[in-house]
Amino acid sequence: MRLQGKVAVVTGGGNGIGKAIALAFAKQGAAVAVVDKNREDGAETAEDIKRDGRQAVALHGDVSIAEDVKRCIDEVHSRYGRLDILVNNAGITGRFIGDGPVADCSEEAWNTIMDVNLKGTFLCCKYGLKKMAGQRSGVIINMSSVLGLAGCQDYFLSHAYQTSKAGIIGLTRSIAVYYAKHGIRANVLAPGLIDSRATAKIKHDEEIMAFARAMQPLGALGAPQDVANAAVYLASDEAAFVTGQVLAVDGGWSAQ
Repeated sequence: MRLQGKVAVVTGGGNGIGKAIALAFAKQGAAVAVVDKNREDGAETAEDIKRDGRQAVALHGDVSIAEDVKRCIDEVHSRYGRLDILVNNAGITGRFIGDGPVADCSEEAWNTIMDVNLKGTFLCCKYGLKKMAGQRSGVIINMSSVLGLAGCQDYFLSHAYQTSKAGIIGLTRSIAVYYAKHGIRANVLAPGLIDSRATAKIKHDEEIMAFARAMQPLGALGAPQDVANAAVYLASDEAAFVTGQVLAVDGGWSAQ
């Protein structure tokens, strides 16, 4: 197994991509701490892992609150004695809370999206890196988006969201360069449109799906497992010489 004996934290692990990553890590031998703001979702993922005979714990926490993040990271380290893999997957989209083109984006939506997506990733890295630097090893995988790589017209005008996801790429590259001397690798996953709870409101809109098929030649919607497979690679020793990179799992969107 590719992650045997490793200890992993997956934020937003209660559903969608985060759940797929948590399950995939456990299948590869890692003990997984599932951090989620939704207690029921996080507990369900952890129970799914334990029913398969693997190690898991569910932790309730909001990644935008420093005290929650520190408590969760400290609890994992206290329970297992180390932290090997940190996947910062928790995030929110903005189209339904006031995001949009810059001139139309509300200040409240901007602040909320930045707090969860960018500040949340920063806080998890901040407290996770303290543990990893002490053991002189670790892997960080931060979740961006294909929309963090380039602007987009038409159906996905979420400029605060796009900015937060672009910021995650810059943050990750800074971590990768600086913390390499501590034996820590940091990379980014940039999914395209994935079939999950986050896309449930658009998947039945044929006009949007036609646009998605044009943007993603391999299919209008990818599967959470597609992203989880990439996460397993980046977390494993197979990627030992890979850091500061953005791996797009986007069906070809970013190639156009």
